[in-house]
Amino acid sequence: MKSEYKAVILGLFAYIFLYIAMARVVGGLAAIATPSGYFDWYRDNDLLFLGLWLWDLCTVIPGMAIISFVISFIFVRYLSNNWRYFCITVAVLYLSVFWLDMIVFLYVNPMAWDLNGYSIIIPRFTPLVFIMLGGWVANKARTKAIK
Repeated sequence: MKSEYKAVILGLFAYIFLYIAMARVVGGLAAIATPSGYFDWYRDNDLLFLGLWLWDLCTVIPGMAIISFVISFIFVRYLSNNWRYFCITVAVLYLSVFWLDMIVFLYVNPMAWDLNGYSIIIPRFTPLVFIMLGGWVANKARTKAIK
């Protein structure tokens, strides 16, 4: 039972670290200028959401994935004994802040949903996958090191 509490507390600290690191890296990656003419074809074919999603896939999503994986791997591999509680804690904190941000963003700018739709929500679930993957890989690596 003690390891579960430790994992939850470590998950809280890891989330704080993850939030700060992801804000810095994603902010920098999102500031990469799109080449002129990139969205012309997408706009002409009424597929602007696809162009935005592909641009995120090439710039922002790899940054989110790498940071989530590395932070989760380091915390689980070296500090936490219970990777499931750790990953669930970080995932719940991430989802709660994500939905709070989305509610505030859509309240302030209700037209944003019409402009972007799912392209602003689907890529944001990338960290959840890589938090779980990082925890699982770290657990496997620690188990192999013990044997």
